[in-house]
Amino acid sequence: MSATGCGCGEGRTLGLCLIVRDESETIERCLLSVLAVVDEVLVIDTGSRDDTADKARRLGANVVRVRWSGSFASARNAALDRLGSDWVLMLDADEVLAAEDRDRVRELLSGCVEGYFLPVLSFLGGGEHDFTLDYRLSLFRLRHDYRFGQRLHEDISSAIVASRPDAALPIAPVRLLHYGYTDAVYRKKHKARRNRRLLLREIRETGRQGRLLYFLGIEELRGGRLRTGLDLLCESRSSMEPSAPQYRDVVRELAMAAIELGRLDLAASALEEGAARWPRYTDILFLQGVLAVARRNLEDAVCRFDDCLSLGEAPMGFASMAGVGSYRAYAAKATVLMMQEHLSEAYISYLKALALAPEWAALVSQIAALLAAMPPEEAARRVEQIRSLVGANVRRFAPSLWRSGRRDLAIRAEVPEQAPVAFLQLAQEIVSEGLVLAGEGQSNGRSSASRLNDQRRDGRI
Repeated sequence: MSATGCGCGEGRTLGLCLIVRDESETIERCLLSVLAVVDEVLVIDTGSRDDTADKARRLGANVVRVRWSGSFASARNAALDRLGSDWVLMLDADEVLAAEDRDRVRELLSGCVEGYFLPVLSFLGGGEHDFTLDYRLSLFRLRHDYRFGQRLHEDISSAIVASRPDAALPIAPVRLLHYGYTDAVYRKKHKARRNRRLLLREIRETGRQGRLLYFLGIEELRGGRLRTGLDLLCESRSSMEPSAPQYRDVVRELAMAAIELGRLDLAASALEEGAARWPRYTDILFLQGVLAVARRNLEDAVCRFDDCLSLGEAPMGFASMAGVGSYRAYAAKATVLMMQEHLSEAYISYLKALALAPEWAALVSQIAALLAAMPPEEAARRVEQIRSLVGANVRRFAPSLWRSGRRDLAIRAEVPEQAPVAFLQLAQEIVSEGLVLAGEGQSNGRSSASRLNDQRRDGRI
């Protein structure tokens, strides 16, 4: 095949490659998600001290121990040297292949392309609807001149394009689900400290490149060093060409950090540039709405969030916060309407968000706050409306309603709709007596609780 050939008709075997170290908690989940679609599994272990390697071997992986050199690119290239398949699927141990997309993987291998960017959904800990969306070249042909570069956030697309300028690298509808950026996991794995160390080392070796400054700025933000992170993003923006792959992300992250730090003029400048360069980038419009709220321009904020809903989610290939063109925009609009004391309109907007993202944890507390601000009868009707929309999941609202002081609504959310009136009355008695218990140290709350349990045992409720 020529150096610029399309690859049609070549082999279609697929090898999975993982770079791991102490990934015992996630390695099995990752491997089980892809074993049915790959022909070869290679795990490069850079120094695990747990049973990661044993678990991988039990699932049929070829585990090779490689000394850690301080470079993810070197580790991945070591994997490429050992694979024998025609195609490579590169995953991290804290990722899984979406089950609904597995059947599409083998079909991709017959395409006249050199590789595919895959959407990566990085979950943030607030449920299945709380994630960021990015794209990574994770599926590509194995060729001797395709090599990874950069110590961290390593990249192979540059090598592919350099070797074959006309190489096709489309986006494929095969999702990777990434769980490594939830706060608890990120802290436990000490990723921020490791990433910061690798980035500083590469900056010393190669200079203050805009790309490296961007990634370092993100790590500073994740570590809570907001001012340092914002300064690095500003330096990155000024030193990076607007055509660079990360420039769009720099503008977005810079605006978010500037709003959080109260640097509203700086945020406005970045967002104005973003809106001019990428008018259909929904995240920019969404942040303009957030900025309008920070400036107390509430009418403008509502208009911005409406614009997000009209535009829809960010274009394919754009890094984005999930829901900025749908449920997240509805929720943001509802929050502003609450600030304007338009409670009925806010409720409708929240309900639209809930219909689209019933598992989004942040939405529960926001809607509970709105219900707590409503008159009792209206709030009770709204709880039943929510029950008709989400069914038994309405019980998720009970703790937030309880904490807000609306115990009547908390009980209504907790009690099944078909339960008899006696159940609700007994629950109210328990609450009342429980409050006396908490306040006076008495023990007269047991009688109602016992009666309630009796009714449950007798099958009356």
